[in-house]
Amino acid sequence: MAAAVAKLCDVHELILVAKKCSRPTQARTLLGVPGTLSSRLQPNHPTDDPEGIACLCYWGLSLAAGDALLGINPAIDAVDNVERLLRLLDSLRRRTGVPSQICVLAHIKTQLACLDRGAPVEVLFQSLAGTEETNLAEFDISVDLLDHGYRTMAERGALAGTARQFMYFETGQGSEFTYGRHHGIDMTTCEALCYGLARRYDPFMVNNVTGFIGPETHLDSFEMMLANLQDHFMGKLLGLPMGMAPCYTLHSRTTLEGQQIATQLLTAAGANYFMDVCLNTDRMLAYFDTSRARRPNAA
Repeated sequence: MAAAVAKLCDVHELILVAKKCSRPTQARTLLGVPGTLSSRLQPNHPTDDPEGIACLCYWGLSLAAGDALLGINPAIDAVDNVERLLRLLDSLRRRTGVPSQICVLAHIKTQLACLDRGAPVEVLFQSLAGTEETNLAEFDISVDLLDHGYRTMAERGALAGTARQFMYFETGQGSEFTYGRHHGIDMTTCEALCYGLARRYDPFMVNNVTGFIGPETHLDSFEMMLANLQDHFMGKLLGLPMGMAPCYTLHSRTTLEGQQIATQLLTAAGANYFMDVCLNTDRMLAYFDTSRARRPNAA
């Protein structure tokens, strides 16, 4: 009983302190102002079909989603395909006039190659890990590459001279352990190291996907909730604009109810934004995420 009470006290502190940390950022739109909650519209499609992506975009926009970002995870991480998706999103944004920005969440090298072709790379994305070995061996990135990406976007990105921030990073407890490249460091500390690297680039968005990025490392709904609250708390203390995605796969005992509770708690803690995946189910990445169509009320 005492242990359960102590855990509840910990959760309360993670919410209360994070709520007091305001981390607004601005590209084309302003995110993270106290009292606001934004969303990244995620119109992923298993084959990157343009009609399917457009349908999901219009559906999400009709629900007032996507003010943080219109962001696709590509099924095919190739320059030709990613360029095609960037131009599709740019066309949709211009046609609707939606005040947002676009991103295709391919590898940073692919996005920079698209930028070299003149494609509209507005926000530059990359997944991060908390150990150098994981970043080099699994994510194929280095600090030098990230530095190069930042300088390139500042000089000639689609929003250069307009956006205060233009980098986007994705993290989540468990990736280093899953790959066996954590060197005995606990998952929470590894995640904090991600945030130390991310803040080097003053990002527009940081998106935490604990529950998806390391599904073998979190047993159930409670572990997913606690890890998300820890990550949000650490990110905010380190000055980052934390977007949260309390999510899960069928590897774990996490439930939709547990995910919705996590969403409510993170809203109370002042998360900058959530994902918006049509009806919670991402059919391309095969996991379950937040959705405006099913989001519980949380003030």
